[in-house]
Amino acid sequence: MLKQPRGTNHFQFRFHQFGLAVEEIGGGFCSTKLFYFEREVLCNRSLRCDLSLTHSVLAMHCATMTPSGPAALAGTWTNSLGAVWTINADGTFHVMATKPRAEIRGTYTATGNTITVQETRRSGAIPKSCRGPGVYKFSRPNANTLTFVLVSDVCKPRIQNVTQPWTKK
Repeated sequence: MLKQPRGTNHFQFRFHQFGLAVEEIGGGFCSTKLFYFEREVLCNRSLRCDLSLTHSVLAMHCATMTPSGPAALAGTWTNSLGAVWTINADGTFHVMATKPRAEIRGTYTATGNTITVQETRRSGAIPKSCRGPGVYKFSRPNANTLTFVLVSDVCKPRIQNVTQPWTKK
């Protein structure tokens, strides 16, 4: 629970409410510019932090959050089947697939962690089953990996390629 003690500009975080504990080491008082511990605070298993630190922590949290939408997808990716998928931030993509061999262009929309892909052009004819959209949930387990889980699609070659793990090129 966050509390605003009266007469201060500090928030108080009670670690025991989050299942955490703060131990007193060496007794007394320890201080840094933005963060400080007091004997009373440690004995109450609480932590106080300056608002400027709270702002820094929030900014850092926002900067390290897993990206979603087009920002999470943009880039050039490869999978274990040898496909190269370039996803552009403008909602277009280009795929050079090897299994089956094809060059594919299309559009996508991304909302949250869901992507809908639609082929618009392909070397050769677009297979009938691939003329409709495919919908997938995506995640970014780390900065260099992109994974997809099938939500709905009837295009077997697209499912085969998209559901492989993708590595940033």
